[in-house]
Amino acid sequence: MKRAALAALAVALAPSLGAAQGVALVPERDLPAWLTQWSVLAPRADLPRRLPGVSTSAVPATLFGRTPIGLFWTAGNPAGLARGVDSSRTDFIAAMARTRGDFRRPLDPGGSDLTQIAASSWRQIDPKLTVLGRVVLDQERFDPGTRADETEPYPTSPFVTTDSGTTPSRRTRARLEGVAGWALGPWSLGADLGYEARDHQTIEAGFVRRSRQAMPGLAIGAARQVGGIRFGLAGRYRHRAETVLLAERAAEGQVVALEGYRDVRPLSVQQSYYRLIEEDVPSMTLGAEGTLGRGRWVLFGEVAGLRERRTRQEQDNPAYDRWNADSWTAGWAYQRPLGRRWILTADGRYTQLTGHGDLALDSAATVFTANERVAAARIELRLLPDAHGWTALMALTGRYERRVRNDSIALVGSRFTISAPGVAVEIGRAVGRRVTLIGTVAVTGSVATSAIPAPLSRGAVYRQLIAPELDLLARNATPIAFGGVVRWRAPSGTALWLSGRVERVTPRGTSPSGFGPGGNRSAGEVMFGVELR
Repeated sequence: MKRAALAALAVALAPSLGAAQGVALVPERDLPAWLTQWSVLAPRADLPRRLPGVSTSAVPATLFGRTPIGLFWTAGNPAGLARGVDSSRTDFIAAMARTRGDFRRPLDPGGSDLTQIAASSWRQIDPKLTVLGRVVLDQERFDPGTRADETEPYPTSPFVTTDSGTTPSRRTRARLEGVAGWALGPWSLGADLGYEARDHQTIEAGFVRRSRQAMPGLAIGAARQVGGIRFGLAGRYRHRAETVLLAERAAEGQVVALEGYRDVRPLSVQQSYYRLIEEDVPSMTLGAEGTLGRGRWVLFGEVAGLRERRTRQEQDNPAYDRWNADSWTAGWAYQRPLGRRWILTADGRYTQLTGHGDLALDSAATVFTANERVAAARIELRLLPDAHGWTALMALTGRYERRVRNDSIALVGSRFTISAPGVAVEIGRAVGRRVTLIGTVAVTGSVATSAIPAPLSRGAVYRQLIAPELDLLARNATPIAFGGVVRWRAPSGTALWLSGRVERVTPRGTSPSGFGPGGNRSAGEVMFGVELR
């Protein structure tokens, strides 16, 4: 019961993984991975490059009991939900956050402010049917703004549209998602349906930018018990359609459509500029779960493909620039109780991706290739809460990235190897019968080795829009975060909680190429929640 409740609560808080900014410096690391990785809208066959951040939850996990593992939480199979919930819960959340600082890339906003409201609810309709649903509404204001015209400015794809405007802009998002699981004897069936819409536009700008995105997704899964092991198979499909419209109102602007590391020519916009991006992502997952002594284990493998098409032509059968990527992922989890209140949980996953891009108006077959891999693991020891005592958690985390990217037209490439070990500690104490206080601290070290093109041998567009990002990736950094929560529980079972957190990223050493950003970057957030049982 507590495991499903935590998932419904925390997933409602989570911004889209495709967002450049969210309620913290790095949104996909602001909450444990199992809170979002089951979503059909989560990115697959794509490994976006993120700013360094701390791998810890904004809302301490020690409030809610053990970390869940299973076919649903670990492998993302909706059929796994059917046997994981046995009661009802509803949550309402409001959040405000702010991010500022100079340690950022050219396509990151100078500052962002977020306001978000969310609601989630889950219940077991009957012994056979379990449902989980959520809705998220938020608005971000970027000031100073970003030069990126697209929702995700640093995907694996080298094709990104930018412009010369940095005026303030506003992004509004609505996200709806629901999961249903049916238990039918030894079989379980499940479905996940999601939809997200975004609108991003400049505020009182002479050079107007407006982009819109629609992203539906569907997942269907099945599982069957065979002896002591439950096997599951799930298929997913996600589509993304994004349009970018730039228009001259009182000032002219320039568009720079990045195509890798080559020096592209800026395009002056005297009236309007249009761009359409379409993306299809099918994937399939095979998993299994079972018990080993007092512990539980989960294993899964996933294959995914991404097919992206881009055009500037508003006509039938236009010429498309194309990015094709394929990936495979292997993951595992293990959990074992140690005594009455202690529990050990470990999990990890490894993803390998290859991709290549082609330009519609270029005779070369392939203009850019990427070979990237990311591995992440976490081991946590948790003291489960009781009515009057202490609660605690200590987690060791590790992340490894290797990214090799080559531009066959510019005849240059880059290579990065990044290691990010971290530690997080949460300590809580019940004060009286109804109040619990929890404090958190987390530190991550980012250590990078790299080979990047010499910026002075490249053109102005490369030095302005590409070199600073490569310099930042090649630089060591130390993210650190502090937070705290106060929770009050009413006699009826209703609970109120207030959470606060600050995070700061500071680079170490000197700029490798001389083109990297200086300073640091910080974020602060406040969340208020109501849970009804």
